[in-house]
Amino acid sequence: MSAGREALIGGCGAVGAAAFAAMMVPQVLLNHRRVSTEGLSVGLVLLWHLAGMLYFAFAFAQRESVWLLVSMGSFLTVTAVLEAQVLAYGYRTRWVEAQLPERLQQYGLWVTAAHIGLFNLLAGVLLGYVLRHAPEPVVMASGTVLPAALFAAGFVPQLAEFGRSWSVEGYSFLVTTFDVVGSAANMALIFLGDGDGKWLASAPFLSIVVMHALLLCLAGLIVLRPRPARAAGTDGEHPNGKVAHSAHQDARNKFVDSADGPRRSWKPLDEEDAP
Repeated sequence: MSAGREALIGGCGAVGAAAFAAMMVPQVLLNHRRVSTEGLSVGLVLLWHLAGMLYFAFAFAQRESVWLLVSMGSFLTVTAVLEAQVLAYGYRTRWVEAQLPERLQQYGLWVTAAHIGLFNLLAGVLLGYVLRHAPEPVVMASGTVLPAALFAAGFVPQLAEFGRSWSVEGYSFLVTTFDVVGSAANMALIFLGDGDGKWLASAPFLSIVVMHALLLCLAGLIVLRPRPARAAGTDGEHPNGKVAHSAHQDARNKFVDSADGPRRSWKPLDEEDAP
């Protein structure tokens, strides 16, 4: 392999690893500022977590480029922080908020993230050792095809969240930017390297690029065609949530003082005007 090709492979690997390491950081910072994970699909995080672990095991078993291991290892580490935020922000009780200082709550979040991240890496290495002794079809199916399907499936809850709320609030599109750049760089790394089965090895990254394209199309549609605000009184309701009276009822009834004091009551016009 020529020196120029090796340099190009190293450059692609470094870009892919850096992008995957930074991919989830904007979402982590956004969640931290909002003290909430609302708008981010938990299903997306969990499915990507499982897909990343499987591909990390595949790269370890096949002795792929160390850059791929760094890419997926850093991705799993930052994903652990997201999962800890889901637990801390989504399931935080009033007792915890009242009894534990904010600093102690943040300490608990990072301790949880460290444990999840360590578990992710250890599980990936152990699974990689298992795959080294597995038949080749099993290795390719569990290490490339299944992660590709899981990465794609991870987008479905986020797409559903966008469609349900018709809003992109709560999702950081820097995640999309870093993910697409990192996936493209890792695909280039695979195709510049030696060996067979390059399309299968790059299938997870290809599925990520395709699904991000769909996500951006839906996000563009939401931005260009926002859902109109509900007018006051629509569907028989006032803005305060009370049921609105129809125009016919308003014409037939009148709010008048009752005869026995300051208490007020509704009386039909016919009764009030009757002799």
